[in-house]
Amino acid sequence: PYIGLQGGIYNFSAGAAGFDITREYWGLAPSLGVLYPINDKLDFFADAQYHIMYLNENIPIADFNINQDLRFIPVNIGLSFKF
Repeated sequence: PYIGLQGGIYNFSAGAAGFDITREYWGLAPSLGVLYPINDKLDFFADAQYHIMYLNENIPIADFNINQDLRFIPVNIGLSFKF
């Protein structure tokens, strides 16, 4: 098992009713995961990250504004090959 913390710039794009915007925002992503060796050339992995995009402005899209931090949780499962 492992835990981690990533930080960086998120490129955010949205559009509605012919209105398109693209912005960049700072964000963090704490993560939890496991890496299990199957043999000397292959590992199984699974992890989840809790992404938080810190918005610093209102983003007008059609009839509403997004004025809070965006949060999402991707889950990854797969195999890692060693060379």
